Amino acid sequence: MTTRQTRRAVIMGLLSLLLPWIAHAEWIAVSPAGMHAEDPTITLTPLSGSPSSLAVQSQTPGDLKWLVVGLSVTAGQAIDAVELCYQTPEAGTFIRQVRLIEYLDPDQGLVVHDDGAVLTSPTPTCYRSPVPAYTATDAVSLWLRLEVADAADVVVIHNVSVHVP
Repeated sequence: MTTRQTRRAVIMGLLSLLLPWIAHAEWIAVSPAGMHAEDPTITLTPLSGSPSSLAVQSQTPGDLKWLVVGLSVTAGQAIDAVELCYQTPEAGTFIRQVRLIEYLDPDQGLVVHDDGAVLTSPTPTCYRSPVPAYTATDAVSLWLRLEVADAADVVVIHNVSVHVP
C-alpha cells in the first residue's frame, strides 16, 4: 500500500467515525415565550412583529432576576452547548449567568452547567456557552440570571437553542 493510499484509508476511517456524530447532532430551539420569571417584579412581553422574541423588564433594579424555561431533552441525551441570542441596553443591565439545572425531584435540583459570562450587547447578538460532558438523566431547565440597573431597561431574548450531539 502506498503512502497516499494509507492516508486515504486513515481519512476515510476517521470520516466514518465522525459522520454519524455530525449527522445526528442538532440544535433544539427553545421558545423564549415559554420562559417564566422567578421574580414577581419581572414582566415578560412578546415583541410585536417578532413573536419568538421576548422583552424582559423589571419594576425594581437589582441582581438575582432569574428567567427559567424547561428544555425538551430526554434522559440519555447529551447537551454540549447552549446558544442565547439577546440584546441588552447600553449600560448597566445585562445577563450575568447561563445555567442548566437538572431536577432530581420536584423540590431539588442539581446545577450541571454554570456559565458566569457577562452578556452585554446593545445590538442583537448570539452567545454560545459550551457545556462540558453532560448527559441528561431527568428533566432539565435553562436559567438566565439578569442584573437590572434601571426599571426602564429592557432586555430582549431573541432565540434560545441547545445543541445535542
